[in-house]
Amino acid sequence: MRNHLRTNKEINASIMPAGWSGEKECTCFTVYISVKERAAFMAKFAIYRHKVYKSEVVGYLISNYIAYHLGKGYDPFAMKILEYGKQYKEPCKEYVNYSIGSISQTFHDVVRNSLKSIPIKRANALFYYALSAFYNAPDNVLDKLCSTIEQLKNPVAKTEKYLTLQTELPDSSFNLIKGYAYDNGMTICDLMCVVLRTVCMSKKERSEDCSPIARLFNLYRIMTRSGEPFSDTNGRILTVQVCGEREKKYMLKFIKRRGLTRKELLRKAIRALLYVISHKSRFERRIQYTCERIVDEDDYYYERLSRIDFARNVYSRQQV
Repeated sequence: MRNHLRTNKEINASIMPAGWSGEKECTCFTVYISVKERAAFMAKFAIYRHKVYKSEVVGYLISNYIAYHLGKGYDPFAMKILEYGKQYKEPCKEYVNYSIGSISQTFHDVVRNSLKSIPIKRANALFYYALSAFYNAPDNVLDKLCSTIEQLKNPVAKTEKYLTLQTELPDSSFNLIKGYAYDNGMTICDLMCVVLRTVCMSKKERSEDCSPIARLFNLYRIMTRSGEPFSDTNGRILTVQVCGEREKKYMLKFIKRRGLTRKELLRKAIRALLYVISHKSRFERRIQYTCERIVDEDDYYYERLSRIDFARNVYSRQQV
């Protein structure tokens, strides 16, 4: 029997012995079914072979089923999947065995010892119940099952939806930032994201960025500010959420490379913004805005089509 590398993290730990973290010794579950059923189960698992292993699905469903009936912590999603399961019927005389390998020996013993305390009293019927649930469940449910098991196996792969930066600042500074944001038709979070824009970019993009915003809130102006807490502790809490996978990626890399905390980076950005606001008249004289020529989309597409037609005509004449 060939066993793949197992972490056993998909197994509900509430039914396992205290301190159990999996072991190298493995065994298998065996269910006796008809030839037709075995072919159907094998075909269904083959579809999801690149996403999840058969032993992981069975371990996840059975462990949560046992936990549910023993009154321990369980995953409701597992019970939702098991609603698609069917009760085991005695197969015909020409039945075959279907093995589920790479099962932890300790988990195997726990399942056997729990049969007397759960509604399904036979191991063969319990395994069939889990397999038939996987076979009958809709595709969207199975996709969620695969992602759930993947998150249990690799919890670090699950990332924050937003990258949150939070700090406390004086009321006067908060009101100044709030007023400046509202005067420019922005929220406070949007304004701070504009200030932090330069740290959400790659080094190459930063070097090629010549926009007015880059001149106002460049890396030098932000990093030269102090990251220490503000002197007035009886202030307001400012929360900034950075969304977008790309922006989060570069900001986290920047924070790690500079050895900063999220609070320190936000304090630096706040002090840089307060400096720009207090010297607004001086910066307005330095920056000149130029209006770009507006190109009609219809004209652009017509011109593009004419170029394609011209190229086709030239090509066809060369062939003649």
